[in-house]
Amino acid sequence: MEEQYKQYSESQYVARPLEGALEVDVAVAVADIARVEPLHSARGGYLLTLREAVESPQAGWELLRGRLGESFVVVPVMVSPEGDVRYPTGLITLRSRSPLVREALDDLAARLALEVVGGGSSPKQARLRPRDPGREFLPDVARQLAAADEAHAEAVWLDAESRYLRA
Repeated sequence: MEEQYKQYSESQYVARPLEGALEVDVAVAVADIARVEPLHSARGGYLLTLREAVESPQAGWELLRGRLGESFVVVPVMVSPEGDVRYPTGLITLRSRSPLVREALDDLAARLALEVVGGGSSPKQARLRPRDPGREFLPDVARQLAAADEAHAEAVWLDAESRYLRA
């Protein structure tokens, strides 16, 4: 499933407030550059749609992060080739080729400025997040994790919620 969501939107982003962060009126902060809709999910957050095109998903992230500061995790929406979207949660899942050893995983996480937040659905999986999530472009962090030799990564993907449409 994660393999089909390799594209990141240049126009839509998820913004989720960090725990304990200062209150920011998102609609006011980005009013001139983006439309804001609440995300109706257990994790909350907002769907931000840029009013003007940007050159890349990272450029849009930088623009929005400049307005929202480090009080939010801002991540581009993930899009499948068919146009289906997923909303990143701010977590990254690692699936290793062999069972993960906690001490080695903690060392890897420390080296990449990540923290382990839980296991996955098997002993070969772990869920991680950046130590400073408001400052990191999550797709780049996932790529760095996938490229780390000691991760023995079979796959790395952004944890995300699906958007379901009513028929």
